[in-house]
Amino acid sequence: MTDHRYVPRDFLVQPELFGEPGVAVRWHPKPAAAPEIDQFLASAIQHSFAARIRATVKESDRYSSVRDFAKQEGFRYASLTEILRGSGVMRLDHITAARRTLGIDLNVWGPASPGE
Repeated sequence: MTDHRYVPRDFLVQPELFGEPGVAVRWHPKPAAAPEIDQFLASAIQHSFAARIRATVKESDRYSSVRDFAKQEGFRYASLTEILRGSGVMRLDHITAARRTLGIDLNVWGPASPGE
């Protein structure tokens, strides 16, 4: 199992871009050993979901902001923003909630995973 005390955004060269939609991000080199490899790939998945959540909320007629999305769907805003900016680790229930509330596709890799 991986250590959940890692910070997903720390794998980015510019951590402040974590979860930002439509922005090309650069990743630090892929780690050579476990558990860092798993954390690296999990961070890439989380970044992808965070960007899709932000973009979907922004384009939505139902929600005026991430804060409004959190309020309407019963999520704690502070926790949600921590996950979206990569300061906290996204869990599977966060991903399924995004699917349920926003209709976000569960394809985690897209065309390719980073570092491959």
